[in-house]
Amino acid sequence: MERGGCEGMPSGNCVWVRKLSLFFAGAALVGACHRGRSARIGLADVERCETGLENASIQPSIAQGMQTYLTECAGVYSEPACRQAFLQAAAVDNDRFLPTVVPPCRKAYCGALSAQHLKLCDAADPISAADELEGWPPLHNAILARDAGEYAPRLTEAMAHFYLTVQKRFAAGAPSAKPGKP
Repeated sequence: MERGGCEGMPSGNCVWVRKLSLFFAGAALVGACHRGRSARIGLADVERCETGLENASIQPSIAQGMQTYLTECAGVYSEPACRQAFLQAAAVDNDRFLPTVVPPCRKAYCGALSAQHLKLCDAADPISAADELEGWPPLHNAILARDAGEYAPRLTEAMAHFYLTVQKRFAAGAPSAKPGKP
């Protein structure tokens, strides 16, 4: 039976590949819509994230890859509360990623992004896990567009490559991505 791109994949890996898929959904559009906009982050932050994503894609598990990604890419978020949430998410069980990152990033960015009427920004508290899962990709894309400006295409390309590499590597039953610390 087809499971949305998870054919032949252990169920634990499928869950993380689906989360990664949602996380990076629409990321390619970020750069196209915001070319020429000044970045709020530095080139060094972008390059650290790009290198981190390359390293994350070769980690022996999805959990270790996510830990590397979260740590190395935290600097691309200009708002301190969101940046700190990414660093904290690297130290928690993988199933706590969205609950760790969404509330502080939502609070830090939704005011500045209010004109975009993002579902997660317009939602009333408390935010459900389903709302976080559905609403985070558009909010994340808007954050990257705002903070990365002219570097957004580079980041979204690196993030998409990470997603595709992880999907390919773990589709055939490579080491599990069981939630938890690496």
